[in-house]
Amino acid sequence: MDSIIAGLLPYPPNILVLSYISVSPPSTPSSSEVDFRRKTATRPELRIISPGQEELSSDALSLKDYTRLQPGDYSLHWNDKKKLVYIVSPSDIVVGRERTAEDRVQWLLDRGKYREALDVFESSVTDNKPLGKWTRKEIGVKYIEHLLEQGQWEEAAEQMPSIFGSDAALWEKNIFFFAEKGHLKVPNPTARLIVGNCSTRSNEGCQFAFIGI
Repeated sequence: MDSIIAGLLPYPPNILVLSYISVSPPSTPSSSEVDFRRKTATRPELRIISPGQEELSSDALSLKDYTRLQPGDYSLHWNDKKKLVYIVSPSDIVVGRERTAEDRVQWLLDRGKYREALDVFESSVTDNKPLGKWTRKEIGVKYIEHLLEQGQWEEAAEQMPSIFGSDAALWEKNIFFFAEKGHLKVPNPTARLIVGNCSTRSNEGCQFAFIGI
């Protein structure tokens, strides 16, 4: 871990870690090889770490006088009844609550983890309803755009039918993009490429499973 542990709590099946990160002062010419100046600290971070040591979330905390505090100045306390964590310092107390599914989706999107964000959405929502301000299509489009940026054309193509549905504008935009980049192919002469006016009737319309490399 890239920091000092200032607090630790069980958060089954994970653990809560309060991370303290210090910053060394700028070096100055000195006849001594040892610099006794006190290091300053950045904002402490409350992290959730999985049993596999994966960081599931991380939040920088704004506590008073954090630049002057040391790891031993902090403590963590869990309120199991209210499902709250208290981060206590000599001059402040911050209360943290459990993330909602929307919070989790936003955190993952902010870090470019689009597949994970889509998985959280799908495990949290029924009947394809919005999750806060996010819809499945919006997250899915971000995921497909990410795949295309990474050059994962085949994977992007496989995701399109379930994400785009009968959205003609999205199909048209991406089909022409595939064609422009030389990644569009039709494996048999009977396949129909419908662009623009897509039928929403069953077994017709925008099901372009043949797009790919």
